[in-house]
Amino acid sequence: MKRRNLFLSSLLISMFLFVFLSLPSYSSPITVQPQEDTVNVIRNPAMGWVLYADAFANFPQASQYWASQDPYAWSASIFYIRLPWSQLEPQQGVYAWEHDQNFQDLVQGALDRGLQLAFRVYVDSEDSYRQATPEYVRTAGASGIVDSKGRWSPYVDDPIFQEKFSLFLNAFGNEYNDPEIVAYIDGNGLGRWGEGNQLKLLGGNSAKDGVLSWISGAYAANFSHVLLGVQYNKNNTGFGLNSIDAIPLGQYGYVIRKDTLGYLGNWFSDADKARIRSHFPEVPFYGENVYQHLTSKHKWDQKYASLRDTLEAVYNDAIFLHANTLDLRIPEDTQAWFQTAPDLVQDFIVRGGYRLVPEEITYPERVGPGEDLIIAHKWKNTAVGVLPNNKPQWNYKYKVAFALLDPATGEAVFTSIDQLAEPSDWIEGWAYSYTLQASLNSVPAGFYQVGFAIVDTTRGNVPAINLAINNEKTASGWYILNDTAIDDFENYTNTADLGSTWQWLYTPTSGANITRYLEAGTNQLMRVVFNFPAGSANAWGVVGRPGTWDWSTQTGIRFWIKAETTGDTPQYYQVRFHEGSSGDKWRSPLLPISELDPNGQYVTIPFSDFTDYGGFGGSKDNGILDLTNVQAVFVGSAYSGTAPHGGSTTLWVDDLSGYLLPLLEVYYTGSLSGTITYNYVGSSALFTFELREPGTTTIIADAAEDEDPGTPGTQVTITMAGGTGTYSLSGLSEGAYDVTIKKANALREIQTNVSVAQGSNTPNINFNLRGGDANADNSVGIGDMYLLRSNWGSGNGAADFNGDGIVGVGDMYILRDNWGETGAD
Repeated sequence: MKRRNLFLSSLLISMFLFVFLSLPSYSSPITVQPQEDTVNVIRNPAMGWVLYADAFANFPQASQYWASQDPYAWSASIFYIRLPWSQLEPQQGVYAWEHDQNFQDLVQGALDRGLQLAFRVYVDSEDSYRQATPEYVRTAGASGIVDSKGRWSPYVDDPIFQEKFSLFLNAFGNEYNDPEIVAYIDGNGLGRWGEGNQLKLLGGNSAKDGVLSWISGAYAANFSHVLLGVQYNKNNTGFGLNSIDAIPLGQYGYVIRKDTLGYLGNWFSDADKARIRSHFPEVPFYGENVYQHLTSKHKWDQKYASLRDTLEAVYNDAIFLHANTLDLRIPEDTQAWFQTAPDLVQDFIVRGGYRLVPEEITYPERVGPGEDLIIAHKWKNTAVGVLPNNKPQWNYKYKVAFALLDPATGEAVFTSIDQLAEPSDWIEGWAYSYTLQASLNSVPAGFYQVGFAIVDTTRGNVPAINLAINNEKTASGWYILNDTAIDDFENYTNTADLGSTWQWLYTPTSGANITRYLEAGTNQLMRVVFNFPAGSANAWGVVGRPGTWDWSTQTGIRFWIKAETTGDTPQYYQVRFHEGSSGDKWRSPLLPISELDPNGQYVTIPFSDFTDYGGFGGSKDNGILDLTNVQAVFVGSAYSGTAPHGGSTTLWVDDLSGYLLPLLEVYYTGSLSGTITYNYVGSSALFTFELREPGTTTIIADAAEDEDPGTPGTQVTITMAGGTGTYSLSGLSEGAYDVTIKKANALREIQTNVSVAQGSNTPNINFNLRGGDANADNSVGIGDMYLLRSNWGSGNGAADFNGDGIVGVGDMYILRDNWGETGAD
């Protein structure tokens, strides 16, 4: 009987181990550069060309207005209505949006044409076609001025006027405080033309700041979600630039409006323009040209030699001032723009407002267990304006987001927002790079399209901003990063035998037969049943489609496939296609059916995997892959070699498409766990785990958090609390392993042929470590005894087998108990 150290035998030792082992995914990064749209109208909130309805000379009839503007409405994004308060509320509590059919038709006409709304409500009657403030306000006791035409205008610092107008704004906001249909509101409307000029004040100029605070706050309170603008007028004509900077811009987050673009003179000097530019990009700019009735009144001819010169000056001011919007104005003026300067209309389409482009997106090909999805993305704004996401009414609601999309439905199964990517920072001439890191713990394993969008976080992260790119979109608005459809078998509606229209039959050995048809009840999946007899050699049968495609922009082929087999194995599937009638024939490798998910899966095969297997003898029969005129694609079932007994293959194939890049794979793996017993009392120790190919010493798995990745095996420092505990190795690929564990001065232990299944844990893989290996040769013998003796009483860790910090009698007992023992190879 061996002698035991009574002290050690009476000591209860416990140890807890937890090891998270994340296997490398061997994923290659995929980089995409979306194709930029440099031509088309990109409609987005608060930007673009503006159509104009003006109620100074008269108010347009809806049917006539839209008939005249319809040829040009495609170019615009916003419909702007400037009208008097009295038209919106002719009697107290009676509102045009409820009772005025023409007003309703005018507004609905804009919405039907995909335009957002914008409003300016003015209260001063000067130059208006009717009294601008409702008469009931005057009757209620508000004071004001009657002009030579007998029309009354209120003093805007009169408390009764302010009370009544505040009540109107409350009703107005209840109806139109909706950023989905309203681009912006002129949040002032006082003074002549509603531009803040020639204010009528009881208190004189000293009352200006009080009025500005009241009107700005009233609009802000009632339009909490819609952007607000203020006319940027100087002291001698309006509220003054310093006051506007401090109150509507600074306190309430307004944008700048200016109605004098293209004017030459003191109304709009170079100093005025410089001051507006100084606010960019924190404060967007909305522009309006100074002239209207361009062809009938010719007011521009006092400054310019031609209408073309006038419109060029307006356009140049807009670009110089980083304008988000520019008006085509009333129908007469819209027509003048298109007849005189269509090139400038087109130029502002692509340069005005904001035009956001993802320059480059990089994402992994595969994401494994415990790994984060890491997406690097770079953006630019190719237009002169800015997305005003920083304004308090929007409060940074638009965010860059990425999604994993179900390839079959296009629906997002996972969405992640990059909180650091801020679109209101993006200005012309700069590139903005970010890296998103997202956990995929809740995402089922499978293959996904990568989608991206700028979403509205206040509406459940729905895609909300149109990007200036040509990528395909899902029905819900996600841009698809890696998929371009070539064909979809659901488009075929005939349920009869497909015959030669869709199939091609090739059976090298007589006796083989093939049945081809649309699978009834399964949304028209293509199906082929291929039977090959005993003795058949290299037989195959196919399901496919003749046709002609240009795949020169594609990098591979993708399809959904399901297979069932009987008889001889292994059986394979293969894809073949032709370069027209004068080129090469190409085929993929034979791909094992046994590796397919029995429930079906999406398969992606890059064109780089295809090889030439002959040709048609024409000019392109040269062994060089040419994808400009692909004329047929077949997915075949095959038996390679001679079949001793015969068998059959049933293939289902659907959603055949070309693809730009591989789908992103999310995969999960298994784990194993067990207990470790070791006679150790130290606070921590370094352990090395190895997962080997069974029967060999070849390491086939390693951990991401390995403390020394350059050293074979997985080195992990474990916090110790005694001598017995549990461990778990996670993130293991499905298969069999020999699992070893070793501590520097203990013998290596092994458990062989440990099976790991995907998505499950293999328990009870237990280890009992034996100490005494001071010289690290994986055995306990004379060399270890010499090291123990020479280090007696010291703190040398090599001979401190029990981890108590000193080489002594406890270590001697461990050496003795394991004398002559050898660890696993």
